[in-house]
Amino acid sequence: MTTVSEPIESHLPPYESLEHVEILTYYTDGGFDPVHLEDEFCNGRYRVVHKLGNGSYSVVWLAKDQHTNRYVALKILRAAASSSSNEAPILHILEEHQSQQPKSRGGQYVAKLLDEF
Repeated sequence: MTTVSEPIESHLPPYESLEHVEILTYYTDGGFDPVHLEDEFCNGRYRVVHKLGNGSYSVVWLAKDQHTNRYVALKILRAAASSSSNEAPILHILEEHQSQQPKSRGGQYVAKLLDEF
């Protein structure tokens, strides 16, 4: 455990961060948006079910696609990182390549971008 030395607001005491839990101070302007279980995204299409993981760049949630009744991963980037991220364009290029060569070896293991918003 590590103790965060600077609280978010001066009247709040320092808190102790827990291993495998994102740092509270990441929830500031340019940081993470708070997400809760049962939150819905994209006009109710994706409903948050469980947290899968987090890092300094994003938080990944398990969500249920209400249209297809499938489980999907919902990756939510930090606000400051979302405009400079190359992840979506790279996934588009991989998808285009796979559609041109659908029988390519290992292609079924490449992540597919189902939606972005």
